[in-house]
Amino acid sequence: MRRPAIDSWTTDVEAAELARRAAGRMVLEVGTFKGFGTVLMAQAGATVWAVDWHRGDAVLGATDTLCAWWTNVRRHHVEDQVVGLVGRSETVLPMLRPASFDLAFVDAEHSYEAAAADIQLTLPLVKPGGLLLFHDYSAVWPGVVRAVDELAASGRAERASPPTVGSLAALILR
Repeated sequence: MRRPAIDSWTTDVEAAELARRAAGRMVLEVGTFKGFGTVLMAQAGATVWAVDWHRGDAVLGATDTLCAWWTNVRRHHVEDQVVGLVGRSETVLPMLRPASFDLAFVDAEHSYEAAAADIQLTLPLVKPGGLLLFHDYSAVWPGVVRAVDELAASGRAERASPPTVGSLAALILR
């Protein structure tokens, strides 16, 4: 699969793994930035429900990404496979039907508090046995590592095989 020409911090090896895992699945994406993951997963045959408020965060600052996200979705001709939901995860996710998704890809705000909150809001939306993917599981983002490790230790999810590819962590919901 050809890598979409969209701004992203996702490495080639992470992108290949994300596309492989998402292929043909119903995907919930929490945090979209400019649409790299959205487009990549849709090109792999996934239907992607993409949640982002598109107004930046503490790291990026007040960055409006909605226009860039939609432009990239349309430019790559995947708009029929994408449902864009604009709003904060704590507002949008509770409105979605429980156990609707085969896979959740979480790559939103990277503080521990935000990552832990996104995990708790996402878990009910994934089918039992579904896959949970977390980007930026690395020493650079200790909040993400802590939140994902706490989920694994809780017994609600177990490490997938392979458990990580680059900074992409994978767990299976029990």
